[in-house]
Amino acid sequence: MGKIQNWWKSIWNNLPPYHEVEGLLKAKNDDSDGGPYIIVNAAAIKVDEVTYSRLTVGDSLRVRYTRDTTAISIDRFTQHVNGRNEDVADH
Repeated sequence: MGKIQNWWKSIWNNLPPYHEVEGLLKAKNDDSDGGPYIIVNAAAIKVDEVTYSRLTVGDSLRVRYTRDTTAISIDRFTQHVNGRNEDVADH
């Protein structure tokens, strides 16, 4: 029974609805298991090692993530002279 519950939980956590947060990347950390995560506003979101290495504290981001707080997509914005953010679609 435990295997079925674990299997269902892993599927359930990856199904919509997804959450979205937009704001500045406030911090980059490792969780207790050593996995990398980022803090955007008040949300702690799990990311992979490559994403972790490419992001910089202070980046303006929009992050979509699953119920178990794993990042699905990350959009990075750049600030232009006219003051408008522009999506550079950095995933």
